[in-house]
Amino acid sequence: MVIGIDLSPLQSLLRFQGIGSQTINFINNLEQKDKEAHQFVFFLDEEGAADALSLLNLDGLSYEVRHKSVLDYPLLPGTLGLTSKVFYKIRGMFQYMSGDPAINATQLRGISRFLQFDQNHKLPKHAHKHTALFLHDLIPYILEADYLKTYTTVKREGGDLKDRVKALLRRSQYFYKISINVKRARFLIANSEQTKKDFVKILHVNPRHIHVVHPGVNVLDDIESITPPTFIDHTLSMWGTVKQPLTLDPKQYLLYVGGADPRRKLIDLIAAYNNLRARGHNISLVLVGEELSGVEGLKGPLMKAYIKENPSYADNLHFLGFVDEAQKAWLYTNALAFTLPSIYEGFGMTTLEAMAHGTPVIAYRNAATIEVAQENVTYATDFLGIVHQTEKLLAHPDMSNKLAHAAKNHASSFTWAKTNDQILSVIKPKR
Repeated sequence: MVIGIDLSPLQSLLRFQGIGSQTINFINNLEQKDKEAHQFVFFLDEEGAADALSLLNLDGLSYEVRHKSVLDYPLLPGTLGLTSKVFYKIRGMFQYMSGDPAINATQLRGISRFLQFDQNHKLPKHAHKHTALFLHDLIPYILEADYLKTYTTVKREGGDLKDRVKALLRRSQYFYKISINVKRARFLIANSEQTKKDFVKILHVNPRHIHVVHPGVNVLDDIESITPPTFIDHTLSMWGTVKQPLTLDPKQYLLYVGGADPRRKLIDLIAAYNNLRARGHNISLVLVGEELSGVEGLKGPLMKAYIKENPSYADNLHFLGFVDEAQKAWLYTNALAFTLPSIYEGFGMTTLEAMAHGTPVIAYRNAATIEVAQENVTYATDFLGIVHQTEKLLAHPDMSNKLAHAAKNHASSFTWAKTNDQILSVIKPKR
């Protein structure tokens, strides 16, 4: 097959998220037999193409790069370009139905299958008969109060008519874009049974049209040889956020890796940490992620206020922000436990990563985490549950080691080689 892949997610912040990770890992973990059997065409915006390609292992791969067309639309007259903004907003919405003009029929010539890892991106106009669309989640639509509020929610919160209409339009646009993409794609590949159920229930997709393929997980070779890193801690002071070096003692910290959005109940985690310290446990809490570069950078006012109003053990509350793969591997491997107080996940990659590194996991029960981790993690329902499970791990090292061993064995079945075989099996031409 000649397989086209839209790599433009790697030219945006999506490169640091699940979409970027799955795109990179699909290519970087192709087996030799697949490299010999298939050719690849990568679609990129010309600006920044080299940086995106540098993330990929292209050794032995037969590929070419085709640059997306630059669409130069003139501004229309109007106050501060308002007319233009409205016109091109509407035009962009119609392009979801007709197809992305940045990838034209000539550029698609010779391609057997086209892979789009970003479910929100426009599909090419002439590729719908052989496009595979990867489905990640519908969290912004499902958890509407935290992401895409309904007209009714905004009204209940005291929003005026203008705010209510804006909310209605944003929610409608999100639904429209994804529903159009789902209808235009030939193959739908969901990252979990939970994601599949959401698309069937909300978008009324025929379940037989959705194939579930779990992502794989990466573990660096020879983790034990990684020198204990020095991290950059983003500490709150009277002058704002101050960066300072930090070293961590193994098995003396709880770890969280991910975003700071509301469904991840980080206030619960910090409350649990404060409670554990108050009970005499001399441990730290380490928060890792793009959005976790200090208290001042947090988007959620509630969490920011909570930390400032409960500063008792702030000296051992560490915001590390983004870390590289070697640093992240060290953090996973040496954590007392990985904690995920999330009420909803599409898949839960960080849980799987922690398990693969042999780290005990304390998680809130949600369908995707149960699907992926099963009973190889310990579950909690609130901050006191996190406290209780942490104290059990501290008091019973044998139980902690047993849990970590079982988790690692379970995670070992989630390989990218297996994932890629399943993807290629879904999209291969049927004889």
